This record gives sequence, C-alpha cells and structure tokens, in this order.
Amino acid sequence: MKLVPKNWSDFQQYKDRKPLWIKFHRDLLNDFSYSSVQIGTKATLPLLWLLACEYEDGIIDASLEEISFRIHIDIKTVDKAIGELLECKFFTIVEDCTELYKTVPREEKRREEKETEKSDIEKLKDKVVFKLSEYDNINKDAFKEWWKYKKFKNISPITKVLNMLNNFSYEDQQKMVDNSIMNSYAGLFELKNSTRQQPYNTPKSQKLNTDINIWDEIEKGNIQ
Repeated sequence: MKLVPKNWSDFQQYKDRKPLWIKFHRDLLNDFSYSSVQIGTKATLPLLWLLACEYEDGIIDASLEEISFRIHIDIKTVDKAIGELLECKFFTIVEDCTELYKTVPREEKRREEKETEKSDIEKLKDKVVFKLSEYDNINKDAFKEWWKYKKFKNISPITKVLNMLNNFSYEDQQKMVDNSIMNSYAGLFELKNSTRQQPYNTPKSQKLNTDINIWDEIEKGNIQ
C-alpha cells in the first residue's frame, strides 16, 4: 500500500530535508469532511501525517499491519480510518509511485500520439496525391467512399485499390464499392456484368481538382 497525503508538498516549509515535526493549520477546525469522520479517524489522521514525515515525498509505503504497528492503533481502527480518509480525499492510494505523475505523462502521450497521427496522415496524403497523378480513370466519389469504409493507414492497399478501379468505368467502380460495402466485404470484386476498359486520359486540371477535393473531404473529417 502507498498512501499519498493530500497537498503534502504545499505544506512543507523545509523542502530540502525530511521534516522531524509537523504543524496543524487551524483551517482543519473548519473542514467539514474532517468534522464528519469518526473519532478514531480523527485521531489516526495526525499520526499518519507524522508517519509520512519519515518517507520520501510523504508517500507512506507500508502494509496495513506495519502502519498499525508504527502508530500504535489497532488494525481494524486503522483500516476503517484509512477508508474514511481516502473517501474524504485526505489521502490517495497508488500502486506505484509513478502513478503520482501519470496525469501529465498521459496528456503528453496523447499529444504525442495526435502529433504522430497527424504526421502519418500528412505523409499518407502526400503519397496518395502523388499516386493519384498516375491514374487517368478513378471515380473520386467511389474512392472516397471506400477510403472511409476501410480507414486506410498506408499506401500499399490504396495502390491495389487504385490499380483495380482504374480498369473499370466510373459507373462500374461505384457499383463495385457499393456492393462491397453493402455486403461488408473486406475487398473489392469485379462484378459479373462489369466490362474492363482501357483507361482514358483525364485532363490534368481535372486530376488536380480530384486530388484537392479528396483532401478537402479528409480535412473536414468526412473521410477518416
């Protein structure tokens, strides 16, 4: 068990050494939580503070039996008192000291993950825009629907999709995508009545608009 006193560091006058004594603030008299606990808990609290003085950062790292022995109060009373003090937030309990600092690292980790995710999206975006410039016959609406459905994370499966779609008409591409999504298929499949065709040349300006429109949708959150 590791008990952490509430606001311990805020009440240390000498931060460069372990305190050999503690002070009581008179605000404790006006603390409703303290006045509401049982008398045994009221007596246990200052003794726990004294015990905390012996530990680094005031974190009592001891078993219930050890705590009972050190403050000379029976284990049942100590157990009940600690429960009340935890409920009133005079103490918190952690499994490991690193838990004390988990909030900040967690937020930092989230920020790092978001930055990494953003960076990955940007890299994938650049790759797809470059890849799209190699194709002349892609139905951008069908491609966007399949992108949203599959939530691609890398360029390899996207390239396979583009290679396949490029062989069919705009109408067939849309039918293939609709069929796979409707049936929850993992991949795209050529339809029985579809007709393969030679890719035709799309004007460069149209290809550019296709790329821009796709990433406008992605940035708006319509494509994840």
